[in-house]
Amino acid sequence: MAAGDAERLFAAAQRLAAGGWNVRLAWGGEAPPMPGPALTVTALTPVAHWRADQPGLILDGDGKPAGHAWKKQRAASLLALFARSRPALLLLDRFPFAQQAFRYELRPMLEIASRRTPKPRIASLSTGNGAAEPAMRDLFDLIIRDPADLPGP
Repeated sequence: MAAGDAERLFAAAQRLAAGGWNVRLAWGGEAPPMPGPALTVTALTPVAHWRADQPGLILDGDGKPAGHAWKKQRAASLLALFARSRPALLLLDRFPFAQQAFRYELRPMLEIASRRTPKPRIASLSTGNGAAEPAMRDLFDLIIRDPADLPGP
């Protein structure tokens, strides 16, 4: 994740926390941000590198291409976190418009979330300019282009 992307995502999490949400940020990059009031950071197995121009290429913490077992373990960690936290809002960074390399872990979570009762609101913090297959886009309640438009609790 580029530094600017990380700053934008963390600023959105802080804005939600300041607005009254109890925020749990699932962080899959290196050097997770510091938690704060109403903001908990949960580190996933870190990704050393990924490139949007090379869909599916993810490098693990050792700099090697992430294999099936690595992806399966990371997806299981994210699903376990989702099950424990039972969020009212799921805010994803630029998915499904970008971040396609992480589809293996995000799509199962979104499908489970869409069937959960009560169903969390599902939003993408995104410009929304990229391509997204209709089946994926239909899972989202909100496409948020400006962090100032983040919903209240």
